[in-house]
Amino acid sequence: MALVEIAAAETRIVPIVDRTRIILAGMLLIAWNVFWVTYTVRKVLRRHRW
Repeated sequence: MALVEIAAAETRIVPIVDRTRIILAGMLLIAWNVFWVTYTVRKVLRRHRW
């Protein structure tokens, strides 16, 4: 998404960055990675128990 700014001298396109969405996406990515690392470690430890 962007904002189109029209003036007498020039026309500019100013991007709109939604920081909240970027932060939430980063948090989701970290949570997903923590889940899979924990899952994998548990599976490996269960396999090596006697």
